[in-house]
Amino acid sequence: MANKLELQRALGREVAAYFTRRPEVGFIGFAGVGRHGGALRLEEKDAGGQLSRKLVVKYSLGAFSGDRYSDADEDLRNEYYWLERLRNAEHIVQLVPFADTSVNVPGISRGDENYEELLRRAKRRAEEEGSEEPADFGPPSVLQCPTFALEYLPNGQLRTFVDRLSYDFRQYAPNRILWRIWLCMVRQCVAMAFPPSQPTSTDTGQKIREVIREGEKYCTLTQNSPHIENWIFGDLQPSPDADLIDFGRGRLRDPSEYVETMGVENAPECGSRINLRYHATAMTEVCLPDCNRRQLQPARRPSTYNYTRNGQQFEVRTVASSYLRLTDDLDLELRDILVRCLADRFEDVPPLKEVLEITEAAVANRGPNDNPELAVRMGVREDDDYIKEFIQRVIFEA
Repeated sequence: MANKLELQRALGREVAAYFTRRPEVGFIGFAGVGRHGGALRLEEKDAGGQLSRKLVVKYSLGAFSGDRYSDADEDLRNEYYWLERLRNAEHIVQLVPFADTSVNVPGISRGDENYEELLRRAKRRAEEEGSEEPADFGPPSVLQCPTFALEYLPNGQLRTFVDRLSYDFRQYAPNRILWRIWLCMVRQCVAMAFPPSQPTSTDTGQKIREVIREGEKYCTLTQNSPHIENWIFGDLQPSPDADLIDFGRGRLRDPSEYVETMGVENAPECGSRINLRYHATAMTEVCLPDCNRRQLQPARRPSTYNYTRNGQQFEVRTVASSYLRLTDDLDLELRDILVRCLADRFEDVPPLKEVLEITEAAVANRGPNDNPELAVRMGVREDDDYIKEFIQRVIFEA
Protein backbone atom coordinates (compact mmCIF):
# COMPACT_ATOMS: atom_id res chain seq x y z
CA MET A 1 0.00 0.00 0.00
CA ALA A 2 1.26 3.44 -0.87
CA ASN A 3 2.35 5.63 2.01
CA LYS A 4 0.40 8.73 3.04
CA LEU A 5 2.58 11.23 1.15
CA GLU A 6 2.33 9.21 -2.06
CA LEU A 7 -1.46 9.17 -1.71
CA GLN A 8 -1.53 12.91 -1.10
CA ARG A 9 0.58 13.52 -4.20
CA ALA A 10 -1.54 11.13 -6.26
CA LEU A 11 -4.62 13.10 -5.29
CA GLY A 12 -2.79 16.31 -6.18
CA ARG A 13 -1.96 14.98 -9.64
CA GLU A 14 -5.63 14.12 -10.18
CA VAL A 15 -6.67 17.61 -9.10
CA ALA A 16 -4.04 19.11 -11.42
CA ALA A 17 -5.28 16.94 -14.29
CA TYR A 18 -8.80 18.23 -13.70
CA PHE A 19 -7.73 21.84 -14.17
CA THR A 20 -5.27 21.17 -17.01
CA ARG A 21 -7.95 19.53 -19.14
CA ARG A 22 -8.31 23.09 -20.42
CA PRO A 23 -5.47 23.63 -22.95
CA GLU A 24 -4.67 27.11 -21.65
CA VAL A 25 -3.80 25.78 -18.18
CA GLY A 26 -0.51 24.04 -17.41
CA PHE A 27 0.79 22.24 -14.32
CA ILE A 28 4.16 23.55 -13.07
CA GLY A 29 4.56 21.44 -9.95
CA PHE A 30 3.69 21.05 -6.29
CA ALA A 31 3.99 24.13 -4.10
CA GLY A 32 3.80 22.02 -0.96
CA VAL A 33 1.72 19.63 1.11
CA GLY A 34 0.57 20.59 4.61
CA ARG A 35 -1.53 18.97 7.31
CA HIS A 36 -4.94 19.64 5.77
CA GLY A 37 -4.21 20.58 2.17
CA GLY A 38 -1.85 20.51 -0.74
CA ALA A 39 -0.92 23.31 -3.13
CA LEU A 40 -0.33 23.16 -6.88
CA ARG A 41 1.49 25.70 -9.03
CA LEU A 42 -0.35 26.31 -12.29
CA GLU A 43 0.12 28.68 -15.21
CA GLU A 44 -2.54 30.12 -17.49
CA LYS A 45 -2.04 31.38 -21.04
CA ASP A 46 -4.03 33.95 -22.98
CA ALA A 47 -5.77 33.45 -26.32
CA GLY A 48 -2.48 34.12 -28.10
CA GLY A 49 -0.66 31.38 -26.21
CA GLN A 50 1.36 33.82 -24.11
CA LEU A 51 1.76 33.35 -20.37
CA SER A 52 -0.96 35.37 -18.68
CA ARG A 53 -0.40 34.53 -15.02
CA LYS A 54 0.81 31.97 -12.52
CA LEU A 55 -1.33 30.96 -9.58
CA VAL A 56 -1.59 28.43 -6.78
CA VAL A 57 -4.54 26.08 -6.27
CA LYS A 58 -5.04 24.67 -2.78
CA TYR A 59 -6.93 21.40 -2.41
CA SER A 60 -8.16 19.46 0.60
CA LEU A 61 -6.36 16.23 1.46
CA GLY A 62 -9.61 14.85 2.83
CA ALA A 63 -9.18 11.34 4.20
CA PHE A 64 -5.48 11.50 3.34
CA SER A 65 -4.72 14.24 5.84
CA GLY A 66 -1.71 13.61 8.03
CA ASP A 67 -3.65 14.89 11.05
CA ARG A 68 -6.12 12.31 12.31
CA TYR A 69 -7.81 14.92 14.51
CA SER A 70 -8.45 17.26 11.58
CA ASP A 71 -11.37 17.51 9.19
CA ALA A 72 -9.28 18.55 6.22
CA ASP A 73 -12.23 19.70 4.13
CA GLU A 74 -13.51 21.97 6.88
CA ASP A 75 -10.00 23.30 7.52
CA LEU A 76 -9.75 24.31 3.86
CA ARG A 77 -13.17 25.94 3.94
CA ASN A 78 -12.18 27.72 7.15
CA GLU A 79 -9.05 29.07 5.46
CA TYR A 80 -11.12 30.32 2.53
CA TYR A 81 -13.56 32.05 4.89
CA TRP A 82 -10.81 33.99 6.67
CA LEU A 83 -9.04 34.89 3.44
CA GLU A 84 -12.35 36.33 2.25
CA ARG A 85 -12.42 38.48 5.40
CA LEU A 86 -8.80 39.49 4.74
CA ARG A 87 -9.35 40.21 1.06
CA ASN A 88 -7.11 43.07 -0.20
CA ALA A 89 -4.93 43.20 2.96
CA GLU A 90 -1.50 44.23 1.71
CA HIS A 91 0.54 41.65 3.61
CA ILE A 92 -1.80 38.63 3.44
CA VAL A 93 -1.79 36.21 0.48
CA GLN A 94 -4.80 36.95 -1.71
CA LEU A 95 -7.55 34.85 -3.23
CA VAL A 96 -7.84 35.05 -7.02
CA PRO A 97 -10.68 33.96 -9.29
CA PHE A 98 -10.13 30.74 -11.22
CA ALA A 99 -12.71 28.70 -13.11
CA ASP A 100 -13.94 25.43 -11.58
CA THR A 101 -12.50 25.94 -8.09
CA SER A 102 -15.03 25.59 -5.28
CA VAL A 103 -14.96 25.08 -1.53
CA ASN A 104 -18.56 23.85 -1.54
CA VAL A 105 -18.17 20.42 -3.16
CA PRO A 106 -18.83 17.44 -0.86
CA GLY A 107 -15.19 16.56 -0.26
CA ILE A 108 -13.48 13.24 0.43
CA SER A 109 -13.19 13.25 4.23
CA ARG A 110 -15.16 10.02 4.36
CA GLY A 111 -12.70 7.60 5.90
CA ASP A 112 -11.71 5.82 2.68
CA GLU A 113 -8.80 3.51 3.34
CA ASN A 114 -6.64 4.66 0.49
CA TYR A 115 -6.53 6.35 -2.88
CA GLU A 116 -6.89 3.08 -4.77
CA GLU A 117 -10.18 2.36 -3.00
CA LEU A 118 -11.52 5.71 -4.20
CA LEU A 119 -10.59 4.76 -7.76
CA ARG A 120 -12.30 1.37 -7.49
CA ARG A 121 -15.47 2.81 -6.01
CA ALA A 122 -15.66 5.53 -8.68
CA LYS A 123 -15.21 2.94 -11.40
CA ARG A 124 -17.95 0.71 -9.95
CA ARG A 125 -20.34 3.67 -9.81
CA ALA A 126 -19.55 4.61 -13.42
CA GLU A 127 -20.23 1.02 -14.54
CA GLU A 128 -23.51 0.86 -12.62
CA GLU A 129 -24.66 4.11 -14.15
CA GLY A 130 -23.59 2.99 -17.60
CA SER A 131 -21.43 6.07 -18.04
CA GLU A 132 -17.86 6.37 -19.22
CA GLU A 133 -15.10 7.90 -17.13
CA PRO A 134 -13.76 11.15 -18.61
CA ALA A 135 -10.60 10.08 -20.39
CA ASP A 136 -8.75 13.31 -19.74
CA PHE A 137 -8.90 13.70 -15.98
CA GLY A 138 -10.13 10.60 -14.15
CA PRO A 139 -13.04 9.58 -11.93
CA PRO A 140 -15.27 12.45 -10.78
CA SER A 141 -15.45 11.31 -7.15
CA VAL A 142 -11.68 11.46 -6.81
CA LEU A 143 -11.80 15.11 -7.80
CA GLN A 144 -14.53 16.05 -5.35
CA CYS A 145 -12.36 17.91 -2.90
CA PRO A 146 -12.67 21.58 -1.94
CA THR A 147 -10.33 23.88 -3.85
CA PHE A 148 -9.59 27.58 -4.15
CA ALA A 149 -7.01 29.69 -5.97
CA LEU A 150 -4.38 32.08 -4.60
CA GLU A 151 -1.98 34.60 -6.04
CA TYR A 152 1.47 33.19 -6.85
CA LEU A 153 4.25 34.52 -4.63
CA PRO A 154 7.48 33.80 -6.50
CA ASN A 155 10.38 34.49 -4.15
CA GLY A 156 10.39 31.71 -1.63
CA GLN A 157 9.60 31.03 1.99
CA LEU A 158 11.03 32.89 4.92
CA ARG A 159 12.41 29.45 5.88
CA THR A 160 14.48 29.43 2.67
CA PHE A 161 15.71 32.94 3.46
CA VAL A 162 16.87 31.87 6.94
CA ASP A 163 18.46 28.67 5.65
CA ARG A 164 20.43 30.58 3.03
CA LEU A 165 21.72 32.97 5.67
CA SER A 166 22.62 30.07 7.95
CA TYR A 167 24.10 27.53 5.53
CA ASP A 168 24.95 29.28 2.25
CA PHE A 169 26.25 32.66 3.40
CA ARG A 170 26.81 32.20 7.15
CA GLN A 171 25.82 35.76 7.91
CA TYR A 172 23.14 37.94 9.51
CA ALA A 173 20.64 40.08 7.64
CA PRO A 174 21.12 43.86 7.87
CA ASN A 175 18.99 45.46 10.58
CA ARG A 176 17.17 47.64 8.07
CA ILE A 177 16.00 44.46 6.33
CA LEU A 178 15.01 42.89 9.65
CA TRP A 179 12.92 45.91 10.59
CA ARG A 180 11.19 45.71 7.21
CA ILE A 181 10.32 42.03 7.68
CA TRP A 182 9.07 42.71 11.22
CA LEU A 183 6.90 45.54 9.89
CA CYS A 184 5.28 43.07 7.47
CA MET A 185 4.53 40.78 10.43
CA VAL A 186 3.11 43.59 12.56
CA ARG A 187 0.88 44.78 9.74
CA GLN A 188 -0.42 41.22 9.40
CA CYS A 189 -1.41 41.42 13.06
CA VAL A 190 -3.17 44.69 12.24
CA ALA A 191 -5.00 43.02 9.34
CA MET A 192 -6.27 40.27 11.63
CA ALA A 193 -7.37 42.80 14.26
CA PHE A 194 -9.04 45.03 11.65
CA PRO A 195 -9.88 42.88 8.61
CA PRO A 196 -10.58 44.83 5.42
CA SER A 197 -13.61 42.54 4.80
CA GLN A 198 -13.97 43.78 1.22
CA PRO A 199 -17.15 42.37 -0.39
CA THR A 200 -16.32 40.40 -3.53
CA SER A 201 -18.72 42.54 -5.54
CA THR A 202 -16.75 45.71 -4.73
CA ASP A 203 -13.27 44.19 -4.84
CA THR A 204 -10.99 46.28 -7.04
CA GLY A 205 -8.04 43.90 -6.75
CA GLN A 206 -5.94 46.65 -5.19
CA LYS A 207 -4.17 45.81 -1.96
CA ILE A 208 -4.97 48.02 1.02
CA ARG A 209 -2.47 49.14 3.67
CA GLU A 210 -3.44 47.67 7.03
CA VAL A 211 -4.38 50.32 9.59
CA ILE A 212 -5.73 50.43 13.13
CA ARG A 213 -9.20 51.91 12.88
CA GLU A 214 -9.59 54.10 15.94
CA GLY A 215 -12.76 53.52 17.94
CA GLU A 216 -13.49 50.22 16.20
CA LYS A 217 -13.71 46.97 18.13
CA TYR A 218 -10.74 44.62 17.69
CA CYS A 219 -11.36 41.38 15.81
CA THR A 220 -9.88 38.48 17.83
CA LEU A 221 -8.77 36.39 14.84
CA THR A 222 -5.55 34.40 15.38
CA GLN A 223 -3.71 32.53 12.63
CA ASN A 224 -2.31 29.75 14.87
CA SER A 225 0.31 28.38 12.49
CA PRO A 226 3.20 30.83 12.82
CA HIS A 227 6.16 28.81 11.54
CA ILE A 228 8.39 30.57 9.06
CA GLU A 229 7.38 28.27 6.21
CA ASN A 230 4.10 30.24 6.25
CA TRP A 231 5.66 33.52 5.13
CA ILE A 232 6.46 33.89 1.43
CA PHE A 233 8.16 36.76 -0.36
CA GLY A 234 6.18 38.40 -3.14
CA ASP A 235 7.48 39.93 -6.36
CA LEU A 236 7.62 43.63 -5.50
CA GLN A 237 11.00 45.17 -6.21
CA PRO A 238 13.38 46.42 -5.02
CA SER A 239 12.23 45.18 -1.60
CA PRO A 240 9.74 42.30 -1.56
CA ASP A 241 7.34 41.95 1.33
CA ALA A 242 6.88 38.70 3.25
CA ASP A 243 3.18 37.77 3.00
CA LEU A 244 1.44 35.50 5.50
CA ILE A 245 -0.28 32.34 4.22
CA ASP A 246 -2.28 29.40 5.67
CA PHE A 247 -5.35 30.25 7.73
CA GLY A 248 -6.65 26.69 8.00
CA ARG A 249 -6.33 26.88 11.79
CA GLY A 250 -7.55 30.47 12.01
CA ARG A 251 -10.15 31.12 14.69
CA LEU A 252 -11.64 33.81 16.89
CA ARG A 253 -10.58 34.01 20.53
CA ASP A 254 -13.13 34.66 23.28
CA PRO A 255 -12.08 37.82 25.16
CA SER A 256 -13.93 36.66 28.28
CA GLU A 257 -11.35 33.89 28.65
CA TYR A 258 -8.60 36.51 28.99
CA VAL A 259 -10.19 38.92 31.45
CA GLU A 260 -8.42 37.29 34.39
CA THR A 261 -4.96 37.43 32.77
CA MET A 262 -5.30 40.70 30.82
CA GLY A 263 -7.94 42.70 32.66
CA VAL A 264 -11.31 43.89 31.37
CA GLU A 265 -9.80 46.83 29.49
CA ASN A 266 -7.20 44.81 27.56
CA ALA A 267 -9.11 41.55 27.00
CA PRO A 268 -10.61 42.64 23.63
CA GLU A 269 -7.01 42.84 22.33
CA CYS A 270 -6.33 39.19 23.20
CA GLY A 271 -6.16 38.11 19.54
CA SER A 272 -3.65 40.79 18.53
CA ARG A 273 -1.39 40.03 21.50
CA ILE A 274 -1.47 36.31 20.80
CA ASN A 275 -0.52 37.03 17.19
CA LEU A 276 2.28 39.37 18.29
CA ARG A 277 3.70 36.66 20.51
CA TYR A 278 3.51 34.09 17.71
CA HIS A 279 5.09 36.45 15.19
CA ALA A 280 7.86 37.47 17.57
CA THR A 281 8.78 33.80 17.94
CA ALA A 282 9.03 33.47 14.15
CA MET A 283 10.97 36.74 13.85
CA THR A 284 13.51 35.50 16.37
CA GLU A 285 14.53 32.81 13.88
CA VAL A 286 14.98 35.44 11.18
CA CYS A 287 17.16 37.62 13.42
CA LEU A 288 19.37 34.77 14.65
CA PRO A 289 19.97 32.39 11.73
CA ASP A 290 23.06 30.97 13.45
CA CYS A 291 20.83 29.30 16.07
CA ASN A 292 18.59 26.31 15.45
CA ARG A 293 14.83 26.42 15.89
CA ARG A 294 14.86 24.49 19.16
CA GLN A 295 17.23 26.99 20.78
CA LEU A 296 14.93 29.87 19.91
CA GLN A 297 11.63 28.48 21.13
CA PRO A 298 9.95 30.29 24.07
CA ALA A 299 11.44 29.24 27.39
CA ARG A 300 9.46 27.20 29.90
CA ARG A 301 10.41 29.53 32.72
CA PRO A 302 10.26 33.32 32.37
CA SER A 303 13.24 35.58 32.98
CA THR A 304 13.48 39.25 33.89
CA TYR A 305 14.49 41.59 31.07
CA ASN A 306 15.35 45.28 31.50
CA TYR A 307 14.79 47.79 28.72
CA THR A 308 14.60 51.54 28.14
CA ARG A 309 11.61 53.27 26.56
CA ASN A 310 11.43 57.05 26.09
CA GLY A 311 14.28 57.55 28.54
CA GLN A 312 12.65 55.49 31.32
CA GLN A 313 13.80 52.13 32.67
CA PHE A 314 11.37 49.19 32.70
CA GLU A 315 11.48 45.46 33.29
CA VAL A 316 9.33 42.63 31.99
CA ARG A 317 9.06 38.92 32.73
CA THR A 318 9.55 37.23 29.38
CA VAL A 319 9.69 33.75 27.87
CA ALA A 320 12.01 34.95 25.10
CA SER A 321 14.90 32.60 24.41
CA SER A 322 18.12 33.46 26.19
CA TYR A 323 19.78 33.64 22.75
CA LEU A 324 17.50 36.56 21.90
CA ARG A 325 17.64 38.26 25.31
CA LEU A 326 21.44 38.25 25.41
CA THR A 327 22.42 38.82 21.78
CA ASP A 328 24.48 41.89 20.90
CA ASP A 329 24.17 41.15 17.17
CA LEU A 330 20.85 42.92 16.69
CA ASP A 331 19.43 46.45 16.78
CA LEU A 332 18.73 47.01 20.49
CA GLU A 333 15.28 48.49 19.94
CA LEU A 334 14.27 45.54 17.75
CA ARG A 335 15.54 43.13 20.40
CA ASP A 336 13.55 45.02 23.05
CA ILE A 337 10.27 44.91 21.16
CA LEU A 338 10.60 41.20 20.32
CA VAL A 339 11.42 40.30 23.92
CA ARG A 340 8.46 42.37 25.13
CA CYS A 341 6.10 40.69 22.65
CA LEU A 342 7.21 37.42 24.25
CA ALA A 343 6.17 38.60 27.72
CA ASP A 344 5.11 35.82 30.05
CA ARG A 345 1.76 37.48 30.79
CA PHE A 346 -0.49 38.71 27.99
CA GLU A 347 -1.16 41.91 29.94
CA ASP A 348 2.57 42.73 29.57
CA VAL A 349 2.66 42.19 25.80
CA PRO A 350 2.76 45.72 24.35
CA PRO A 351 -0.41 46.97 22.63
CA LEU A 352 -0.55 46.50 18.88
CA LYS A 353 -0.70 50.27 18.35
CA GLU A 354 2.56 50.80 20.24
CA VAL A 355 4.34 48.00 18.37
CA LEU A 356 3.17 49.39 15.03
CA GLU A 357 4.30 52.93 15.86
CA ILE A 358 7.75 51.78 17.01
CA THR A 359 8.24 49.60 13.95
CA GLU A 360 7.03 52.12 11.39
CA ALA A 361 9.29 54.77 12.92
CA ALA A 362 12.30 52.45 12.76
CA VAL A 363 11.69 51.55 9.10
CA ALA A 364 11.23 55.21 8.20
CA ASN A 365 14.15 56.64 10.19
CA ARG A 366 16.95 54.06 10.38
CA GLY A 367 19.88 55.21 8.27
CA PRO A 368 23.01 53.52 6.93
CA ASN A 369 25.33 55.07 9.51
CA ASP A 370 23.23 54.94 12.69
CA ASN A 371 25.33 52.26 14.37
CA PRO A 372 28.53 51.43 12.45
CA GLU A 373 29.97 49.44 15.37
CA LEU A 374 26.97 47.09 15.32
CA ALA A 375 27.22 46.67 11.55
CA VAL A 376 30.89 45.71 11.84
CA ARG A 377 30.11 43.27 14.64
CA MET A 378 27.35 41.64 12.57
CA GLY A 379 29.49 41.56 9.42
CA VAL A 380 27.00 43.57 7.35
CA ARG A 381 26.51 47.05 5.90
CA GLU A 382 23.36 49.12 6.14
CA ASP A 383 23.75 51.34 3.04
CA ASP A 384 21.25 51.17 0.17
CA ASP A 385 23.66 49.62 -2.33
CA TYR A 386 24.57 46.77 0.01
CA ILE A 387 20.93 46.13 0.89
CA LYS A 388 19.94 46.04 -2.78
CA GLU A 389 22.73 43.54 -3.50
CA PHE A 390 21.75 41.50 -0.42
CA ILE A 391 18.12 41.23 -1.55
CA GLN A 392 19.18 40.18 -5.04
CA ARG A 393 21.61 37.55 -3.74
CA VAL A 394 19.62 36.06 -0.85
CA ILE A 395 16.01 36.41 -2.03
CA PHE A 396 15.70 36.85 -5.80
CA GLU A 397 18.49 34.40 -6.68
CA ALA A 398 17.33 31.70 -4.23
